[in-house]
Amino acid sequence: MEQIKETQQKLSDLRWIYWQDQVLFTWQWWLLLFGTILLSVLWIRFVSKERLVPILLFGSLTLLVVIFLDVLGAELLLWEYPKMVLPWGSRIICIDIMIAVFYMFVYQWARSWPIFLLAMTLLSAGFSFLFEPFSIAVSIYIPYNWSLLYSFPIYIAIGAIGKAVTDRVVHLQNQARY
Repeated sequence: MEQIKETQQKLSDLRWIYWQDQVLFTWQWWLLLFGTILLSVLWIRFVSKERLVPILLFGSLTLLVVIFLDVLGAELLLWEYPKMVLPWGSRIICIDIMIAVFYMFVYQWARSWPIFLLAMTLLSAGFSFLFEPFSIAVSIYIPYNWSLLYSFPIYIAIGAIGKAVTDRVVHLQNQARY
């Protein structure tokens, strides 16, 4: 365990040095930061206040899953994020937040399952085949042992499972009121 701790400390130190020297204040760093802030402000402006609690529950569930999968994939060396806003933790937390915000918009506007699944399929295609290649091109994301084709059904599944869980919780809450 001591050897793991020492190695982890070395890795943490290396990440800090790399982040300071190669990432902080680069145009990619600013892009991630401003993109997250802008999308968050838009979400605050346009979120349905009447459905705020279920939308936040859905967004929180999807954010937790996306962060978990991002950290897992990076730890398993499936991909890496050479440009990140923070050097530790979920290194691409900004993108994870952006994904959750887009998912919350879909959840808010596509209430029926058929419309939701269609919207999730389109959003997943955009994430997998437009956004991920763009992230690769601008050196924010490097897939090592990963294909963009793998991402597509996973994005859909995250949204569908999140909606199923959220809708079930809302249903149980509504039943408890009567």
